[in-house]
Amino acid sequence: MKRTIKRLFRTTLIIILMLCTFTGSMFAITSYAKKQHVSRRLKHHSFVSKSPLNHKKYYHKKTLSDKKLCSGIDVSWWQASDPGSKKSRVNWKKAAKAGVSFAFVRAGSRDSKDHKGRIFFDTSANSHIKGAKANGIDVGLYFYSQARNKKQARQEAKALLKWIKKYHWEVDLPLVLDRENGNYGYLREGMLSRAKETAVCQSFINVLHRAGYKTCLYVSVSWLKNRMYPERFKHCSFWLPRYNHTITLNDKKGTPYKDLPVSYSFWQYGYVKNPSFYKGYIDMNYWYF
Repeated sequence: MKRTIKRLFRTTLIIILMLCTFTGSMFAITSYAKKQHVSRRLKHHSFVSKSPLNHKKYYHKKTLSDKKLCSGIDVSWWQASDPGSKKSRVNWKKAAKAGVSFAFVRAGSRDSKDHKGRIFFDTSANSHIKGAKANGIDVGLYFYSQARNKKQARQEAKALLKWIKKYHWEVDLPLVLDRENGNYGYLREGMLSRAKETAVCQSFINVLHRAGYKTCLYVSVSWLKNRMYPERFKHCSFWLPRYNHTITLNDKKGTPYKDLPVSYSFWQYGYVKNPSFYKGYIDMNYWYF
């Protein structure tokens, strides 16, 4: 009786192990098939490039394949010797050799520690710009906006124009309104209605457009969809941040890139740690030119 029970137990255990192995294999095959299916779907709507900064592959919307694909970075005083320093820590000569062809430089911000939303100048901007330009890297400027109304937005745009004139900056790329949650709570997502948020951003863009500059709006896809009316922006391009191997979230279901509410010229796709030209983390971007 005991031997019979032992044999039955061993047989049952073997059957269970075989079923587990089979189920695991099927799961692995199914997962692999899904990955292959996703890859085929994304490839059908994309072209692929390898970033010169981290040497990884990225998928781009196929309709942009006729554009020149440029690699770039964005910098502020966090890439200076210390916050408040005037000296860039980026080795711009090495950056150019590494494949960096453009850079967005923060010129100023309203995101102040005193929580009062005062405008301040980014003291590292001039050093970044001179270093980039001296090595053949195209430069654009951005302002980290926290404007709550149209008057404040116009103040920010005029401050940017004042600094360009004061420091004789040569700007190749658009002037950018960087719109996102601040670090000190002066502006938060959802603080303004969609209509007011749209009007605030338009006020900034309009000042620069009338001054003869190309303009751009840096904003998350979520912010675009839920906090403003993107179709109302007629005089600017878009710079979208999405840290992924592709800018679309529709790579598993639906048509890839259909989730994006606007056409875009720039994609901030991630960051790289300790590239050859900088010790630390730095954002990576693509420009479809």
